[in-house]
Amino acid sequence: MSTWALELKELHHQFAGTQVLQGVNLQVCQGERLALIGPNGAGKSTLFNLISGELQPTRGHIELNGQRIEGWSTARIHRAGLARSFQVSRLFGGLTVTDNLASCLLWQVQPGYRCCGRSQQRQDVQALVSHWMQRLDLVGRGAMRAEQLSYAEQRRLELGLALAGGAQVVLLDEPTAGMSRQEARQAVELIREITVGRTLVMVEHDMDVVFDLADRVAVLDQGRILACATPVEIRANEEVQQAYLGLQPPRLNPGGAHA
Repeated sequence: MSTWALELKELHHQFAGTQVLQGVNLQVCQGERLALIGPNGAGKSTLFNLISGELQPTRGHIELNGQRIEGWSTARIHRAGLARSFQVSRLFGGLTVTDNLASCLLWQVQPGYRCCGRSQQRQDVQALVSHWMQRLDLVGRGAMRAEQLSYAEQRRLELGLALAGGAQVVLLDEPTAGMSRQEARQAVELIREITVGRTLVMVEHDMDVVFDLADRVAVLDQGRILACATPVEIRANEEVQQAYLGLQPPRLNPGGAHA
């Protein structure tokens, strides 16, 4: 098996003749937390859509644990161990929190099952639902419809759905967007806790979240990887400061605080 959980090789993509990604090369280690940052229009969402099978690359390769997955359906990629969340919630809003979790967890205990139905009545599924309700701090919310949850609770549930199925590589698209500072801090602690041992790639605009959570940061600009390094190295990178962080080098000391 490859030492890389995820590897992108010379990845290109274009829409109607416009080049969106231009030869992206990126390797993500097993168990690593990597943040993908960049200005609007840099190609971050397109990159996520290519990795998860929503789109197909114009050129280049995508490898998941050493296995090429470009051209695969989203369902096949998910079964291979990759899950993702989206900027806009994609929960089953009319189903209860319990049924949302049960429909995801039943695949783990009974592969091939395709309908939620009365899945929550299975004892093994019930036990897993209870476990995840506790981990997601949703105890007491099981009978509520997902659409009735607060925004932060919906984001926690969506994170749970991405992880509860057993995926070892997880893509999170702006997991703290729209949250208050306190909610974002709580979300970061939850992500840190429940992704232990898994590989995490996240798109995030909140630099406090990025520098707090990520092992490495990749900067995407105009369809290319501008830099990929540790948070400390990214903070000190003059090209990144000027192109994305919007800071002149003298204004940032090595520890990251403004001079």
